[in-house]
Amino acid sequence: RHPGRYGSLPLPAEAAGGGGQRHQGPPPPPDQGPRLQVQGPQACQPHPPPLQPPLLGGQPAPPLLPHRH
Repeated sequence: RHPGRYGSLPLPAEAAGGGGQRHQGPPPPPDQGPRLQVQGPQACQPHPPPLQPPLLGGQPAPPLLPHRH
């Protein structure tokens, strides 16, 4: 009864606390930096071309839905 309770507590606590905190710490800073800069110019360029045709045609329904989201 004693070893079972003690062994079960450190297992979930270390995996949820240590693994979760350690994984969420270092990845955010280095991932957000290069990801935002690379995705910014690349995702911005392809967005204007496809949004322009529907806007010129006079269909504000399709472009408004994705933009609002």
